[in-house]
Amino acid sequence: MEFVTSAWRSFRIASNWVVTATPEEVAEILSEPLAITRWWSSVFMDGELIEHGDELGKGCTVRLYTKGLLPHTFQFIARIIDSDAKSSIIVETCGDFNGRGEITLTPHGRKLHVHVLWTVDVKQPYIRPLLGLFKPIFIANHRWAMRRGRIGLTEEIRRRRFVRSGRRVPAPRQAPTFPHNLAFIKNRFRWNSKVAAWKD
Repeated sequence: MEFVTSAWRSFRIASNWVVTATPEEVAEILSEPLAITRWWSSVFMDGELIEHGDELGKGCTVRLYTKGLLPHTFQFIARIIDSDAKSSIIVETCGDFNGRGEITLTPHGRKLHVHVLWTVDVKQPYIRPLLGLFKPIFIANHRWAMRRGRIGLTEEIRRRRFVRSGRRVPAPRQAPTFPHNLAFIKNRFRWNSKVAAWKD
């Protein structure tokens, strides 16, 4: 993983995953945006579809509620602005962080290289004042979340293969970290309408 920053409040983080899959298998998973709350549920705790996209997913817009290893959470809206289905997807976000995510799929034999580049500016008013002092910790938090994503994607590929073959489907293994693994915290969740005001 590589990290480059252009400003104290901005992040540019690249992650590289290698999975045993075809571009079609991963494209099928990514074409179901709310499925991410199942296979990457330790990070993406809830989601809401706002707008359907076209046949390639372009224009699809969702609201997402996320966290990493640390206890703080983020809410943001993500919209697919470009999609080539089996090779690349570009997403723009606004809310607790504004920016852009780029996913590139490159096959190498039986392996698939998944390159994920996030370029975002943190807007969340409770986290923003802490970035100058704790930025390395927030970077480590992101890295933890991305590792969970690679594990979750691998398990989802396996799960779908099991379904197609008629075999028993393994149960999801991921859960959010403390305190959102506690029922009384999870049940208090509400979408925060203020995140739209933090865009500018």
